[in-house]
Amino acid sequence: MTVDDLRRQLTDEYEQERFTMTVGDVEHRAGRSRRRVTAWVIAGTAALLVVGALVRPPTPDGGVDPLATPSATVSGTPAWQAGFAAECDRKWLELDRSGLRPEDRDLLPPLRIERFDGELGIRVYGNDWLTAECERTTREVTIGTGRAVGNTRGFLPDVGTGITYIGHYRGRTVSSEAGPQPSPDELAGDYLVGRVPSGATAVTAVASDGQRFRGQFGGGFFLVWAPRGGLDGALVEATVGSAEILVAQGSRLPGGYDAQALDAACGENLASAFAAAGRITMPPRRFALRSGERALHLYGSPNTMVACSRVDGMVSLVVTRLTRYARVSAWPELKYFVSASSAAGWVTGVAPEGATGGTVTLNSGRKIPLQISQGWFACRWTAEYDDERPVRIQVAAGSIVYSPVMNGVG
Repeated sequence: MTVDDLRRQLTDEYEQERFTMTVGDVEHRAGRSRRRVTAWVIAGTAALLVVGALVRPPTPDGGVDPLATPSATVSGTPAWQAGFAAECDRKWLELDRSGLRPEDRDLLPPLRIERFDGELGIRVYGNDWLTAECERTTREVTIGTGRAVGNTRGFLPDVGTGITYIGHYRGRTVSSEAGPQPSPDELAGDYLVGRVPSGATAVTAVASDGQRFRGQFGGGFFLVWAPRGGLDGALVEATVGSAEILVAQGSRLPGGYDAQALDAACGENLASAFAAAGRITMPPRRFALRSGERALHLYGSPNTMVACSRVDGMVSLVVTRLTRYARVSAWPELKYFVSASSAAGWVTGVAPEGATGGTVTLNSGRKIPLQISQGWFACRWTAEYDDERPVRIQVAAGSIVYSPVMNGVG
């Protein structure tokens, strides 16, 4: 296909929109270098695993990268939406899809969420095996995918008190230490895409300057989109009943495992990465669970729980706390917190008075013994099968065995 053919095709697809670019404009912009894309996954689990990667299709040999129409349009009009959707479909067909399941290779997954803002737009597609995010920037339409290693259903899990998402940052930053910012013709937004945590009614990203970006739900997914940037370094907050779940970027901790060093690193990360959520006092440590160099410290107080994991030298926190609007001021007995991935999981909770032990039963039938410490119970496991998750908790106190109802979030 020649450049002139491409211009005619895009003009037809965008119908009433004006295609004002010359061939010289197309060739000039196609030759520009793209800004570096940062893709990372933060998981609310004891083991932090990168399970997806953001990719961009290469420009075919001898061709040019087709551009989005740069005309001044009212975003969200039927013609605009139809042209954007058609371009996403075309970009999908250009992508190397050989690594996907056969049933996922032909068509994009179902559309879950779409957002528009002036020239900019984003469409999020997804199923249990992968996601695809199609962006309309000021320069072009691009598409990226995220999927689990081995196409397991552990990708973006939605079970438990955690927030798992893909973060993509190409917009402007709000950090006072930010470097050069993109020019207007290079601007592309930031977004976070993930599974809605069980029972969540809202997901919000809070930037370091306090700016809040409310997420949108669709098909079990959430999208937080900042068309002009501001999400790099933001913490993510989910509202689940009377509790808030908070996650933020982790920090490095080199060297071998040392309990005191990990306690200090967990406290420092809480004070810095979570500062936008207000001051959070680190509760007392209740458990130190460890497997080799991988460790999980669990901290609990009457109204706050912090899970701090160290995996491959990275320290990551999940904070769960009562909201200011909660009708109670303390976690009740048998209130539990659970996190599970395809690789590992943990459970902790408030023990009844006189508790001496107990077990957690996984859906594989395995039983993991509970530890009891300072009025709390906990256990950790390494998954032997894909999708091993807790289905029953039993806590013994004298002759009484307590078993809270399991529904993902206690």
